[in-house]
Amino acid sequence: MPNIGLADDEIDRLLAEAEVRLAGAGSADAVAVVPASTALATVAAAAAANAGDQTAVSDKKPEKLTVRVPQLAQKQKGPKDTLGSDWYNLPRTNLTPELKRDLQLLRMRDVVAMGKQFFKKETRKDFVPEYSQVGTIIAGATDGANSRLTRKERKRTIVEEVLSGENLAKFKGKYQDIQMNPPRLIRPLRPLLQGQLPLAVSRSSPVGIPRVSTQIRTNASISNATTAALQTPENAAAAADQETRVSRMPRALEALYLKPLRREAEYGVPSCDLQLRSYSVRNLEFFCDFALRAAYYLGLPAFGPVPLPRMTKRWTVPKSTFIFKKSQENFERITLRRLIQIRDGHPETVQVWLAFLQKHAYYGIGMKANVWEFSKLGVGKDMDASVEQTEQLLEDKWQHLGYLERRKEHKPYTKGPGEQLPKAADVEEFLASERRRIAGGRRAGEKRIIFSAIQPTGVPHLGNYLGALREWKRLQDNARPGDELIFSIVDLHAITVPRGREELVRDKTQMLAALLAIGLDPNRCTIFFQSRLAAISELQWILSCTASTGYLSRMTQWKAGHGLFSYPILMAADILVHRATHVPVGDDQCQHLEFARECVTNFNHTYKTDCLVAPETLVSPAKRIMSLTDPTKKMSKSDPAPKSRLLLTDTREDIASRINGAVTDSAGPVTYDPVRRPGVANLLEILSGFDSDGRTPQQLAEAMAGEGMAELKRAVKTALCEDLGEIRDKYLQFLGREALLAEIEADGMRKARASAATTMRDVSDAVGLSNGF
Repeated sequence: MPNIGLADDEIDRLLAEAEVRLAGAGSADAVAVVPASTALATVAAAAAANAGDQTAVSDKKPEKLTVRVPQLAQKQKGPKDTLGSDWYNLPRTNLTPELKRDLQLLRMRDVVAMGKQFFKKETRKDFVPEYSQVGTIIAGATDGANSRLTRKERKRTIVEEVLSGENLAKFKGKYQDIQMNPPRLIRPLRPLLQGQLPLAVSRSSPVGIPRVSTQIRTNASISNATTAALQTPENAAAAADQETRVSRMPRALEALYLKPLRREAEYGVPSCDLQLRSYSVRNLEFFCDFALRAAYYLGLPAFGPVPLPRMTKRWTVPKSTFIFKKSQENFERITLRRLIQIRDGHPETVQVWLAFLQKHAYYGIGMKANVWEFSKLGVGKDMDASVEQTEQLLEDKWQHLGYLERRKEHKPYTKGPGEQLPKAADVEEFLASERRRIAGGRRAGEKRIIFSAIQPTGVPHLGNYLGALREWKRLQDNARPGDELIFSIVDLHAITVPRGREELVRDKTQMLAALLAIGLDPNRCTIFFQSRLAAISELQWILSCTASTGYLSRMTQWKAGHGLFSYPILMAADILVHRATHVPVGDDQCQHLEFARECVTNFNHTYKTDCLVAPETLVSPAKRIMSLTDPTKKMSKSDPAPKSRLLLTDTREDIASRINGAVTDSAGPVTYDPVRRPGVANLLEILSGFDSDGRTPQQLAEAMAGEGMAELKRAVKTALCEDLGEIRDKYLQFLGREALLAEIEADGMRKARASAATTMRDVSDAVGLSNGF
């Protein structure tokens, strides 16, 4: 192939010519065609000269040089007039007044349907399509003559079409009813809308009264007044003022559309936080507005309402009472809350504000207020300066109430009257006892009837002795002349858990022998079996007719079964059948005594009598004794581990073995800490119960500071063996004399029946169960 070479000058010339041609032809078309014959001839001649070859130029047709100049596609500005051929060139919507009215009618077609048809809420939105076209439905070639609309039936607009098919009388009647009887908020505006109220010129309002330039103008009143003014030349000056006049509504009506006015706080010190709760947003917002307006007119700076987090509660309950029905139903309750805070408010004004809100409380609204009161500086010094005077005044008051004379009775371990003022707990206990005494119709120094009971569980354990039985012995020894003590072995309570006949008889006999062994004297107290006194069961049924089922269901002892459910009623009957005035119980039995007082109130109120007496509570000072193997649980006979408890009849060897095996810890010397060291604290409680000096567990721990667990257990074993040894010997003596036990129980039953007969005679007369002849 011949070598074709071009000089650099020729190449530059060819490129320059190409640029000129491209610049001249590139503005119009995307493609420019440039003849290349001249360039090809020049190239061929130069090639032949250099090679010495006179070969003719090829016979091929000269090629055209095609150069494509890229051009950016210009975007069409503005919206399209049509939607395109794919949508049959649907034109852009021309929103004429007629089309706008038709679209409004389509949105409100549920009103036209008059309850016959309902539509989604989304269809009521103000929506105008971007592309649309309105046409007329024409009859097809295949339609029959009956399906075609006549000229009279065919309407021009959709409004005429819809109204022609409905009963216009309904619309006309409803329109006339609204005109004659407008709603409550619109009724005051009707004279204004009809142009009957005179136009009031805007003027500055007095200080303290909210003013607003009313924006409501009636077309009829303003246009008529303006036209009349322009008709006479002499009123031309007044016409200018007429345009500036606005119609004013009554102030009471204007206030409904205004936000509540607020007063600014000077210091920002909170005085009251008012929390409003409701299930309805409408009621809650309405009452918040009412509270803010009331605070403004009372001169209180109010802030809020602040939305608080919602309180949501959900329940899932079965739909059917059938036990095997699986279908369930879910319920949800949402409580809405708002907070209004009063700042820099006077305490008395805040109380007036709260009282006003309570008086005009809106339905479905709950209120809770936290009120702060502030005193001036130095109030503590003023109180210290008046301590002596205050003590003298209180001493006079206690002397008047008779508290100082009976202080030893309520608190036997205090030093004496007059040495120091009583504490708050003492005051509450004294006032509670006085209220119960007055409610029961008792006077100070009156005869006391003390009643208590225990279940027959066999030989009592150490917890029974320290918690109840030893307290019975103390009450017997400290009883005043004329006091009556009644102790019952409640075998009816024991059968809530079924047991064998022989076991129940044995447990009853052992419990009676144990009560006599601890020192109860049949000549000074009454001891009997509950089941042999029929008056108790009779009174239980009468009390159950007035007892509250809801109260019983909230008692802690009820888990399942009717026996445990009615357990508190039977306990109340045990107490009330003897008209007991005082009942010694532990902390876990206080709620049952409260229920007994509730039964007294219900019965006396129902039958308009006072034959039943409300008893007082005597709380035992002894602490609860815990298990020796698990000090977090109460000592009980139901524990399967025999080493977890100590019985009153255990020998010295059994006591030593079980105390040595009691759970303690290796945390160091003896300290009293029931939370961190429950095992050590339990042994200190036991030792405190048998201490001759009456020291508390804390005092015993301080006395044994530096000693270990061995010394503590040795002291507990010594104290138990000394006191329980004598009780064990007496127990074995009484258990071997069954005839004596039967005689003691029979004598106690005779006295118990006599005590209950008087009560049941009065109860029967009050209810109407007596003979009446």
